Amino acid sequence: MNNFATVILAAGKSKRMKTSLPKVLHKAMGKTLVNHVLDACFSSESGLLICVASAENKDALTKAMPPETLFCVQQEQLGTADAVKTALSLLQQDMIKNVLVVPGDMPLLKKETIRELIRIHENEKNLLTVLTGIVKEPFSYGRIIRDSKGIIAIVEEKDLRPKQRQIHEVNSGVYVFDVELLTRCLSKINKSNAQKEFYLTDSVQIALKINPAKNKKGKNAVTRKVDTFITNYGEECLGVNSRKDLAVVIDILRKRKLQDLMDNGVTIEDPSTTFIDSCVQIGKDTIIKPFTIISGNVAVGEKCEIGPYAHVHENIRIADQVCIGNFVEVKRSVIGKGSKAKHLTYLGDTTLGEKVNIGAGTITANYDGHKKHPTVIGDGSHIGSNTVVVAPNVLGKNVTTGGGSVIPAGKSIPDNSLVYGVPARVIKQLT
Repeated sequence: MNNFATVILAAGKSKRMKTSLPKVLHKAMGKTLVNHVLDACFSSESGLLICVASAENKDALTKAMPPETLFCVQQEQLGTADAVKTALSLLQQDMIKNVLVVPGDMPLLKKETIRELIRIHENEKNLLTVLTGIVKEPFSYGRIIRDSKGIIAIVEEKDLRPKQRQIHEVNSGVYVFDVELLTRCLSKINKSNAQKEFYLTDSVQIALKINPAKNKKGKNAVTRKVDTFITNYGEECLGVNSRKDLAVVIDILRKRKLQDLMDNGVTIEDPSTTFIDSCVQIGKDTIIKPFTIISGNVAVGEKCEIGPYAHVHENIRIADQVCIGNFVEVKRSVIGKGSKAKHLTYLGDTTLGEKVNIGAGTITANYDGHKKHPTVIGDGSHIGSNTVVVAPNVLGKNVTTGGGSVIPAGKSIPDNSLVYGVPARVIKQLT
């Protein structure tokens, strides 16, 4: 597909968000909106990736997008057609045949939907293929106008006639264009509409008026057409233009993730109170109890139990048969097979070996006011209730601490030790 390109539209300011952060860089379930879009629409094997940015947000987007991304700047927000026009020279320069155009604020798009959209476009040799959906509340979305032969126009909300407002098939804003057609359409689009903007949606009517191309012998080539693909999931058409919209898509993504986990052998006892980021991996036969939050780059093994009221986040690796219990927070840590931290515990920058038991009220004090420091606790250790392990520190294998002990930084407790006191000292060696 080296003659294929993806253009991400990300120049919008979205005044309704009332934000200094570019809209597409707001997060939903652990990933930015634009990264959700990229996951659905682009892979490094699929061709050229172009991002249309504004002068204000280009630097921020450059840091967030894949390194192979090419950037175009839309100097003024004059509409979607104007945005795409900024990318036209790159498409022509690289001899691109077909281009996928997609807004950067549509995190609900599915890979399967985009693949089918592209397949239809290429197999049917279309000039233009539009992704549409059926939604219950179409307000603010452009409507798909049809006759007996198919799509004849897309009409934006402010330009709708009264009867057209009853239409529930909406434009997603996602298109696959033949680049030659796109070039011709962009030269003809004007801003004679209520918004006084250059609408990419006008391409439908323009494309339908264009005569079939002539082949080298001067005869009409096979007529290519304007077509649609109606997604089975109308929610995919939802974009984010406000904080309310953001909350709606987060809830949908959350439910999708939980459903996927349950379909793959994970027990979610109460989906309504469970929040698990899109990128989290969890093994089968693990049980997630109510009021649990798992976020960031987290991998949980098989036959674990997490929660209730657990918070597991930021670069965590949890092996099989681990228990992280109620009111336990785990951050940037590795937890070995069969280990347990069942009550009221904080483990930060901590590596637990296998079959370690962490007593209630234990914390690893990882922050000295300037830097975070690691703690290592060896296999088979038993950490008594209300123990404070001040990092950096290494506790060996089979170490037992008495309740209420404070282990100073750099103490390095040897294997098979019984430790007690404030500050803690080795009472005896265990056999």
